[in-house]
Amino acid sequence: MAMTRAPRRARLRRFAVAASGETAARWLALLDAADIEAAVRIEDARAFGFGSRAYPGLPAESLFAHGLYVAPGQQAAAARVLIDAGWDGRRIDGRMADQLPSARLVIAGALGTLALTAALVLFLLWRGV
Repeated sequence: MAMTRAPRRARLRRFAVAASGETAARWLALLDAADIEAAVRIEDARAFGFGSRAYPGLPAESLFAHGLYVAPGQQAAAARVLIDAGWDGRRIDGRMADQLPSARLVIAGALGTLALTAALVLFLLWRGV
């Protein structure tokens, strides 16, 4: 199964991201067999994230990411097909959860930001600015 671009690119929406071409090709073959309109686009891994950081979940050495694009009305059917084939339902090759920050880290970051903001406001009030 060759990876091709969809003729009507604007209609497809990003559905999942695979780090390897083999995984993306397998996903595309499964969706083609189920008559679900899909395409794989090989893209710069940095385009999926912010700045030069690759999309979370992709190995750090990844230069390319394989975006799986599915027609909006067929995304639920695509999810069923891929889950039946062993996909865990995560958007990134089954490895996204390993890269997400814990709730504890997010709360600590928010509290730290709040404390620094309060300290800055108090300092500015003390200086009379």
